[in-house]
Amino acid sequence: MKNPVGIGTMTTKGQITIPREIRKKLNLKQGEQLLFVAGEDEVLIRKIDKQDLIKSLYEKACQSEPEDIPLNKEEQEQMDSDEGYVSLEEAKRELGL
Repeated sequence: MKNPVGIGTMTTKGQITIPREIRKKLNLKQGEQLLFVAGEDEVLIRKIDKQDLIKSLYEKACQSEPEDIPLNKEEQEQMDSDEGYVSLEEAKRELGL
């Protein structure tokens, strides 16, 4: 099963079932997030690796000055009140940076 191929049908709500062979190949489980990238007449779907996503966001944040990262009032309040908030130093340790 090198490159499985399958056909999915879109529902009226825009939902598509990913064929079993592809779910198996990518080890997709319920609740996992996927990235969709639209081309002219094709769509690339990629499994999101949460560790890679966190590392990428961290690297982007390190390249920017704090004033370059806009937060609206709601986002700032959420961040300030979030019990799960991790400091930059903690994030570095967790990511091995």
